[in-house]
Amino acid sequence: MARHVRQVSRRAPAGVGGDIGRLAETAAEVVARYRRAMEALALHEGAAAIFDLNRATNQYIAETQPWALAREAGSPRGSPRCWATPLRRCG
Repeated sequence: MARHVRQVSRRAPAGVGGDIGRLAETAAEVVARYRRAMEALALHEGAAAIFDLNRATNQYIAETQPWALAREAGSPRGSPRCWATPLRRCG
């Protein structure tokens, strides 16, 4: 997942998908925290890291409002492929 996050943050076009770079950075940090927690057998910390990513993803979705983007005629940001998953490259 961390490799995918790095690829997305490099390839995401400017202005597409809101602040995908911030979400990608959060995801990379969460993956690192999760791995450290699992190596230490600290399941509660690993679960907390996953919930942090969930919170950041929910915030991203609320900010980008994919339902509004879907209404934009001819916009690549409005395609279901773009907003189906926040970490996917659009376009």
